[in-house]
Amino acid sequence: MDALADRLSEKLTSEGYKSIAKLKFARLSHKTVARMAGFGFIGKNTLLVSEEYGCAAVLGKVLTTAPFISTHAQPKETQCGDCNICVDACPTKALTGSPWGITTRREEMLVRKLCIPCLMCAVSCPYTKKYMDEMC
Repeated sequence: MDALADRLSEKLTSEGYKSIAKLKFARLSHKTVARMAGFGFIGKNTLLVSEEYGCAAVLGKVLTTAPFISTHAQPKETQCGDCNICVDACPTKALTGSPWGITTRREEMLVRKLCIPCLMCAVSCPYTKKYMDEMC
């Protein structure tokens, strides 16, 4: 996805627009951009969760001055509610079960040293399960 974002950025730049796919001096995650664009919300697993794909989307980003049609979607607030399926699925208990909020630090949701990127939290999410069930 990063290679695709780079190619898109180069194409936009060649057409006269300012465009960047990689930010050298700022931290702006793909999931933050996707959330702000209304693509999904941050789940208790600290991942972006979209209503259509769950946690199964591969993300990339390109920031540009090129004009495009926008749906003006609002950033989505967490939809996890009382659900703790991802928290319970974590084999190392790395997830705290704390919901995401605009001021929530990642450390409040995840004990990083316990996380073994097994993706059990992603595949156990009901939104991801729904997407996988529809694909099979």
